[in-house]
Amino acid sequence: MTLNMMRPNNINANISAHEQIFGSFNLDSTPLAPPGIKAIIHLKPNQRPTFGPRGLTCWYIGPSKQHYRCMTFYNPNGGARISDTAMLYPHLNKTPEWTQANALIQAANDLTNAIRKPHNDSPYNKLLKEQQIALQRLAEIFELPTSLNKEYGKVPRVDHPNSHHPMPGQPRVDATQYVAASDPIPAFPRQPNTHHQPPAQPPLAPLPPTPRLPTLVRRRNQHLPQRTTRHQKTIHMGNFMREIYIKEKYSMQHTYNVPSHLCNAIIDPKSGKSLEFRHLIQNPATQKIWNKSFANELGRLADGVSDRVKGTNTIKFIPKSLVPKGRKVTYGRIVVDFRPNKSEPNRTRLTVGGDRIDYPGVVRTDTADMMTAKLLLNSVVSTPRVRCCILDVKDFYLNNKLPRYEFMRIAYKLIPEEIKQQYNLHKIVYDEYIYIQIEKGMYGLPQAGKIANDELQRHLLPFGYAPCPRTPGLWRHSSKPITFALVVDDFAVKYVKKEHLLHLQRALQSKYVITIDDKAKQFCGIDLHWNYRKRTVTLSMPGYIQNLLHKLQHKQPAKPEHNPHTWKPPKYGQKAQYVEPTPDLPILPPHRIKRVQQILGSLLYYARAVDHTILMTVNDLASQQSKANVQTEGKINKLLNYVATHPTRTCIIK
Repeated sequence: MTLNMMRPNNINANISAHEQIFGSFNLDSTPLAPPGIKAIIHLKPNQRPTFGPRGLTCWYIGPSKQHYRCMTFYNPNGGARISDTAMLYPHLNKTPEWTQANALIQAANDLTNAIRKPHNDSPYNKLLKEQQIALQRLAEIFELPTSLNKEYGKVPRVDHPNSHHPMPGQPRVDATQYVAASDPIPAFPRQPNTHHQPPAQPPLAPLPPTPRLPTLVRRRNQHLPQRTTRHQKTIHMGNFMREIYIKEKYSMQHTYNVPSHLCNAIIDPKSGKSLEFRHLIQNPATQKIWNKSFANELGRLADGVSDRVKGTNTIKFIPKSLVPKGRKVTYGRIVVDFRPNKSEPNRTRLTVGGDRIDYPGVVRTDTADMMTAKLLLNSVVSTPRVRCCILDVKDFYLNNKLPRYEFMRIAYKLIPEEIKQQYNLHKIVYDEYIYIQIEKGMYGLPQAGKIANDELQRHLLPFGYAPCPRTPGLWRHSSKPITFALVVDDFAVKYVKKEHLLHLQRALQSKYVITIDDKAKQFCGIDLHWNYRKRTVTLSMPGYIQNLLHKLQHKQPAKPEHNPHTWKPPKYGQKAQYVEPTPDLPILPPHRIKRVQQILGSLLYYARAVDHTILMTVNDLASQQSKANVQTEGKINKLLNYVATHPTRTCIIK
């Protein structure tokens, strides 16, 4: 068609040969493109699964004359697609070629068809029974499995005795019949040939024909039911997008998306001050409790303590002389917290100062953010007959071997006495410090998250679980309708049937120790209240604001505050509303600026999770926190009065 448009007409040289026969061609209604170029077509919402890719890599093969402003594309996975929205990439793309593997696969299939379905005048019919049996066995050898056909080349969709080899790079597509973008390619069953078989082998019964689904007519504002494309292999968004994604993925530094209140210090019930481990062991009322808690942590990381805790051989106490030359020795930080929902409520964790570790490898890992977690919860309540479950993996970061050992030191006076006696630490103490060799992953190591995530991928891959390529922290099964979001060591699982959830639980329990919350009461520090009958979930953080106000020693306002920020009335009669100039006030001292930053950091997670009414105010104040002044402090106090007036905000997803 393109050549006929370029070729002048023999009768009238002012028009093309195509226009002489078909009339004037309208490029607005029927766009054209160079055949064989790469394209990414858009998949409509009713053509893709939940959280599925929005684009499909195809190759342009021609216009669609029967549809307005549509083009026809060849899908490498079989069939043709007609789309009205596509991006064309004519440069730096490699067109699919007819390789030697494709030729071998095609030749093997043609040889199998020639033996199993011979012509009436074929020399095959004149052969002896023994020769026919030998050829039948040869056909069984050459009959390749379907997986090889899908991987190395496409075989003819319908077997025909007169089929010939297709031309390399040219798909067999009929211009008058096409496959809708949402329909899977129908696979025609192979009819076994019962002729020319030896008497000893009974003939096989023919397979029933593939049932055809009824044609669905889509009305305006109507979503058609989705037909599963779970078993189809597709290439998402093209190789060039994968290269960009991988480059960005391994060039960024690792960041933990952990809520601040999950790693807080213990709050003094009287003064509201943050008490760390060194403060708790000086108080006679709490000294015994937290010394035992820290001894359990050191025993868990080392080779156990007494008979109550088993070790994981994560760390090893060594003398200073065994530290290699040129290696940096970082510090160890002791984090304490009270978690009443855990088996050990008084929790002590020894973390590594990751800012002083110079790791040469990749340290970034994908973890689900707040938006992904909320979208998953919304998907649970939006999908009928779907439930949610929370799984917690114990010691997720502590059981993975490091590619190279790291080293840290901790003050000798902070170590409990029973650990000193059991491991004879008085013999290796150096300058009032104990040096530790880290052999497995620990909290605080920049590479610990990457190693733990890679180990989880290798473990779950044989079970069919893999992370989604475009949504960090979101995992799904290759065939089962189960999806989960991973935040550090917590799994929020969306499942349909109980057997699907049990499959994931058994897969995790074969390597890890997990805690199961069937009712999904809490995730990422947020309390979840489910109502599956009304298909809603209520998010809340009870006690969070009260603990924050107690920590800051902020008193309850005498007058209720119902506005998180000061309202500025507009100047009526003016066409343009100008921003008031910022007053030139002195910057606050460093300790007061740090307090402002702590308040905004604590309220930011609360705003994103539950209370969206303060999100704009928090973002506005966050832009001023580095150069905060007295006016900024006044805005902070107004914001604290607002959250003190409304401490029990909830967010309902439905």
